[in-house]
Formats: sequence, structure tokens, C-alpha cells
Amino acid sequence: MHLRKRKSVCVSNTRLFIFSPESAKTDIRPTSLPPPSRLRPLLWLLVGLIFILKSPSFPCLALTSEEQNTIEVYRKAHPGVVHIRTVVVRYGFFFQPTPVEGTGSGIILDRRGHIATNAHVIRDARSIEVTLSDGSHWPARLVRSLPQLDLAVVRIDAPKERLHPIPLGESRELRVGQKVLAIGNPFGLQHTLTTGIISSLGREMITQEGVRLRGLIQTDAAINPGNSGGPLLDREGRLIGINTAILSPSGGNVGIGFAIPVETLRLHLPKLTRSGPSPATLLLAAAGLYLLARIFSARIRKGPRW
Repeated sequence: MHLRKRKSVCVSNTRLFIFSPESAKTDIRPTSLPPPSRLRPLLWLLVGLIFILKSPSFPCLALTSEEQNTIEVYRKAHPGVVHIRTVVVRYGFFFQPTPVEGTGSGIILDRRGHIATNAHVIRDARSIEVTLSDGSHWPARLVRSLPQLDLAVVRIDAPKERLHPIPLGESRELRVGQKVLAIGNPFGLQHTLTTGIISSLGREMITQEGVRLRGLIQTDAAINPGNSGGPLLDREGRLIGINTAILSPSGGNVGIGFAIPVETLRLHLPKLTRSGPSPATLLLAAAGLYLLARIFSARIRKGPRW
């Protein structure tokens, strides 16, 4: 490239160089870029990273398989756990009635509104209120209670779409050391999850009400007042027991809790969910009426004895 000679002008001892327009032309060549075939994999990698980072499941990449199992079981099962509030009337020294509130947990059994809990949770209750996982409150009525088993069933008239039953599992094939999860409302803290293992099987204990319970599941999952009536679940989210009592000198959890096996609930479920008098009661009533009829008919035939 041909350049003209530069001209110089001296201004106050400073040399100023003036170039002609032709001198500003330079030989600029475009920078060489890699071919598109090499850039395409990098672009796909960048798009994939953006998609993963924006995905709501990205935090799960840092979780272990055991943690993911616990999270999934809670996600599926907690809508089937309810909070039960009761009002019991106690009488003071001068027979003054005083309402006392109680709290416990319950398990949705079906879409007809049947809820299983412990008999001691609703014992002597004047009113029963059930709070579902969506926060809605429903008055409940007692269907049947079996105090000798510490089992009871209450019922609410809630829409089917609000009820999420927990499937019943098996408690006959349980093993010591098996993972279990407990969901309940300890001290009124709704839908609290604790985990542990099965510590022992076939335990026997006498409750504060003097009821002897047999065949209990012992667990170290934290169970506190308010957990009574809540579910004990296996790693598949199936019901294997109903949390009922703890062994503690302080009244709080020390790692020794007990649950009624689900087989006991399954065995007596038809009786617990049947409203109205039982067939045995109807049979006894019919037999009593028959005997009374025979007695009166015999007296009428013989006449009065005086």
C-alpha cells in the first residue's frame, strides 16, 4: 500500500503530525471463526444447562435416593392425614362445667368421609372438628368406638374431591429395622413428618385409661402428644399402623413409641364403619322382645294371680 509523505507542523514546541486521508487506510482482514459444525454441540450444551437450572426439580439432583423416597411418601400421604380437635366438658370442685380442648390426628379411610383415629382421642367429646390438609374445617360425628382396642371411626360430610384416602398396607410381614414414617399433629403442629425404624414387634402395654393393648409395633420415630390416631407408613406410603402411645417419664418423645397394627384395624373395620346398632344388638333386642311376649301371653292365659 502506497502512503504519501506526512507533513509536520510545529506548534508551541509540539510536533503535530497530519496524515493525508490515504494514510488512514489500513489493511484490515476479518478474524477467522470456527465452522458452524463445531459450534452446534456447544450451543446445545448451553441450552441444556439453562433448561436444567430453570427446572423446579433441579434441587433434587443434590438429594439422595433415600431423601427422595421420604419426600415422595410425604407428598402422597399427607393429604390423607387430618387434624382432630375435640371439646370435653370437665367439672370443677363445685361441679362447675369447664370446656377443655383436646387434639389428635386421624386417617382418611375412604371418600365417604370415614376417618380412623384412637378411641382415647375422642373419648367423652361433646364436639368433634376435623381439619383437612387444605385447611377446611368440618364437624364430625362418631360412628363407632372400640375402647378395648383404642380404635374409633368418625365421619365428616365433605366433598369427595377433598378426601384423599391412605391405602392400607400389610403388618404381618414387617421386619425389625424396616424404615417407617409417622405423620401427625404433635402439640397442634399440623402435618409434621418424622422418620425412624421398627424397633420391635408384638409389644404389649397398658394405656393410661387401663386398656391392655397387644401386638403393638414399637418404633423410634418421634411420636408426641397430638400424634395419636395418625398413620405409621412404610416406604411405599401404605398404612401399616396407627400411632397410639409413647413410653416416656417426661411426657415427650424419648424414642419409644407404639402403633396399633393395620391388621387390627382391617379386622374390625366393618364393625367400625357400620352406623346404627350392630347385628348382635338387634339379635339380643329381638330375643328380649320375644321372651317378654311369651311371658305376657302366658299370664293372660292363666289369669291374674291374686
